[in-house]
Amino acid sequence: MEISRQSKMLCGILLLTIPTIQYGGTYLLQLLTTHNRAYVDNPLRQGMFRAGHAHAGVLVILSLICQLLVDAASPAPGWALWTARLGTPVAAVVTLTLYWVTRTITSSMRDYWDNRWYPVDPTYVSTPTAFGVFAHQTVPEGEPPRSYMERMYNIQRWTVFPRGGHFAPAEEPATVAEDLTAFFHDLS
Repeated sequence: MEISRQSKMLCGILLLTIPTIQYGGTYLLQLLTTHNRAYVDNPLRQGMFRAGHAHAGVLVILSLICQLLVDAASPAPGWALWTARLGTPVAAVVTLTLYWVTRTITSSMRDYWDNRWYPVDPTYVSTPTAFGVFAHQTVPEGEPPRSYMERMYNIQRWTVFPRGGHFAPAEEPATVAEDLTAFFHDLS
């Protein structure tokens, strides 16, 4: 497959954002720690910094993949081509801008804070439930044990996937679809 000149140019620009994501975040963290060391010692805040870097990296990767898909699909030249080419990078910038302009980033993360520091008493969910554990979905607490999940959910299917991570349906769509199909088939 031939990669177009426009895709190569945009990929180059996107690749230049990687040092910005890495070192810009490090600089911001250093700036914050020189004024108030306690600010950065908060484990939740550290997790948010890591999550922000991870999601920024994922958006760059998706943007790079979009360039290959646009060239493979070969849409007609014009506005449709550039809409497809710039879709993911523009969506990322628009999303971040909306959070910034409306000052809603804090409220968007509020649920994470509340669940971490003020957990609610879970009730049993009797609806038949399928649960997938993905090999690369790592969390500081480790993988959830099945016995713990069975105390809260009516687990009818438990699948340990050899591949996949935080965005498993996008990473392994066929595998996830097969597992969901099998789950619903077993219910009937």
